[in-house]
Amino acid sequence: MNTDLKINKNVTAICVCIGQTCKSLGSQEILKEIRKIKEKQRIAIDLTYQNCFSRCEHKDGLCPTLKLNNEWIDNATPAKIKEIFG
Repeated sequence: MNTDLKINKNVTAICVCIGQTCKSLGSQEILKEIRKIKEKQRIAIDLTYQNCFSRCEHKDGLCPTLKLNNEWIDNATPAKIKEIFG
């Protein structure tokens, strides 16, 4: 994970994979965490989701995955999301 991601406090675009593998590995919890952060920090987050990015087909161990401002976050967890948004 790129720990140097810069969060634009004006608008942050996040797209979370909710495909079968990512969902079974916690993408729903990630969505909940993002929603909590959005409400607490009052950040304008453009939050969307997609059925599958097909990243797990290319390389094992990437799930759950999301795209944050056009950068991939692999092996995403609610804790990683908290770290990114500090």
